[in-house]
Parts: sequence; C-alpha cells; structure tokens
Amino acid sequence: MGRVLRPGSQTPKPESIAHSSHKTAESSRREKSTWNGRGDSLSLRLEEITDRSVETDNFVQIELARVRPETPPFSPATRSKDATTSIAYNDLFVFDREVKSLLEILIGQSVQQALLEVSQEEEDRLKVEELRLHEEYRNVQRAEAQRQMALQLRYTQEERRRLEEGVIREEQAQRLAEKLEIAAYAKKYLENLMLSVYQRLQADGHFDKRVRQELELHFVPWMCEQVGTALDDLTAVSFATQVIVRRVLLEAKEEAKHHLEKARVPFHQTTGLSGGHPHKHNIAITLTVDFISQ
Repeated sequence: MGRVLRPGSQTPKPESIAHSSHKTAESSRREKSTWNGRGDSLSLRLEEITDRSVETDNFVQIELARVRPETPPFSPATRSKDATTSIAYNDLFVFDREVKSLLEILIGQSVQQALLEVSQEEEDRLKVEELRLHEEYRNVQRAEAQRQMALQLRYTQEERRRLEEGVIREEQAQRLAEKLEIAAYAKKYLENLMLSVYQRLQADGHFDKRVRQELELHFVPWMCEQVGTALDDLTAVSFATQVIVRRVLLEAKEEAKHHLEKARVPFHQTTGLSGGHPHKHNIAITLTVDFISQ
C-alpha cells in the first residue's frame, strides 16, 4: 500500500521512497508466504495516492562576507617629516665624461659581435670549402678504387680466359696428335694390307683380263645404250618422214583425181594427139596415181 503524505510534512527523497517500497513489497511477500503456509485465503490490495502534497522551493544563498572585496594592506601613518637632498648640476653625473665609457662598451660589444660573426662566417666558408675538397678527394679516390677494381677484374677475367684457352689448346693439340698417330698407324696398316690384298687378288687371277673386264663392264653397255638411242632417233625420223610423204602423196592423188575428172573427155584435144586412142592415155594416168597412192 502507498504512503500518505500529509501537508507540511517533509518531501521524502527518491532513495527513501524506493527503499520503503522495497521494504513494503518484501513484507507483503513474507506475509503472503506466511498466509499461504498457514492456509488462509487472503488477497493483497494496492492503493494509489493521487493527492499532490505541498511543495516549496529553497535556494542556497552565499554569505555577503565571502563576496566582499579584499581588504587592503595596512600602512601605518608616518610620524616624521620628509627631507630632500639638493644636488648641483654636473656634481653627481657628468654626461660627456661618463657616456664615453658606455659608448665604448656598447660599440665595442657591437664591433666584437660583428667580428665574431664575420669570423664565424669565414670559418663556415672554410669548413664548406674543406668539405668540398674532401668530397672531391673522396670521389677521386673512389673513382680510382673503382678503376683499380675494374682493372683487376679485367685482369682476372683475361687470365681465366687465357688459362681456359690454354687448356682447350692443349686438348686440341693432344686430340690432333692422337688423330695423326691414328692416321699414321692406319696408313701403315692399310699399306701392308693393300699390298697383301693386291698380291692375293693378282694371285687369284682377278687382274689378268683387265681389258675384257673393261669392255664388258663399261664399253659394251655404253655402246649398246648409244646404239639404242641412235636407233630410236632414226626410227622416229623415219616414221615422221613416212607420215609426211604419205600426206603429200594423198594430197597429190586428190589433186590428180580432180584434174583427171576435168580432162577425161577432151583428153585427145588437150594433148594435141591425132590418130591415137584416148583410152590408152587414161589408163596410164590411172596407173601413175595408183602407184603414188601405194
């Protein structure tokens, strides 16, 4: 159940309200468990309070003593009279005399600083020049070292190449000597072998009929080949000649037949013969044409 706030009472804090509600719920839970254990049939009822209590706003006010200005320090009043000292002109400080030392100091310091800066610049310039000379010398030394290394490398490569060429030359000379030795041995062996083989072939009779062998092996086949070629050429020429002659004879036969047909009837008039028999001349021309055609 909720709590009823009376007018004029202090407004409870949220923490206290939550704590009290938690305690109320806990006590209700305990009572319910007790009742359930006891066998009573009781029910809880929650009631909401809608009445708004009287509320007032309070502010915190700073004390005026804390915001007042700071208290000035205490200065006691003087009890004696102030006295003055009178100093005559050029009695305590003479400007024309004292300013010389000040000017000497100021100008001396400026000149000394300028000289130091100039000497520092000169020293820096000398250092830069020295560094440049050192860099040039180092570059020259480096280039010389690289040149010496390249020269040494070339010498090493040339020496290695010449050694390899010497080894190859020795191998070639040795191989050539072996070949010459083998060739000399083979030549000597073949000379003896050829002499013995020639003697054996001559003893067997292979060189007695040299002319006959030359004729049988070389001349006769060549002569047969040449004769065959000549006969083939002659046969071809003869055949061509026969063809040409036959063609000419056939043309002459046709021309003779044509003239014979024209001159068969008035033959005795064209020939100018008198008292002769015209059939004899016709028979002679026919026999001539038949002979030509054959």
